[in-house]
Amino acid sequence: MKKEISKKEAKEKYGIIIKRFHAYKYYLLDNGDVVDSDGDIRYQPLKNLIKKSILKLDPELDETLPIEDNQEIENYTYKLEEDGLIDFSILERTSQSGDDYWLQAEYYSNKIEKVVIFDYSYSTSFENLDDFAQCLSDTDEQIKEFENKITFNK
Repeated sequence: MKKEISKKEAKEKYGIIIKRFHAYKYYLLDNGDVVDSDGDIRYQPLKNLIKKSILKLDPELDETLPIEDNQEIENYTYKLEEDGLIDFSILERTSQSGDDYWLQAEYYSNKIEKVVIFDYSYSTSFENLDDFAQCLSDTDEQIKEFENKITFNK
């Protein structure tokens, strides 16, 4: 299903560059992608880009199965960060005794020039690829919002 959107919405909400001489119409698809009247994808939400990148990395992955392996989660996010899709890492941490382990989300803040542990107890279980991609997309958005709130008093 697709819904036609105005050129103004395509430009302002989705960042699509509109050229005066093109008579394209733009359509919002159910998955959040925006396509033009030729069917070319002009915008994709981060969640969809993450899913596409993971499936390219691991073509054998069954999208419907849970993602629960910490090493797999760490490897996927490393590749996504390396490809520039996300600006944070999900890393497995272990207690000194080795009895406890967890995943944490961390990123480097250019504003304060330090690594920030954003989420000390990141989820270790995702229902499926869609859930995992949504969680990463949400984390990316939350980090951006957090960074925007950092101010310095003079």
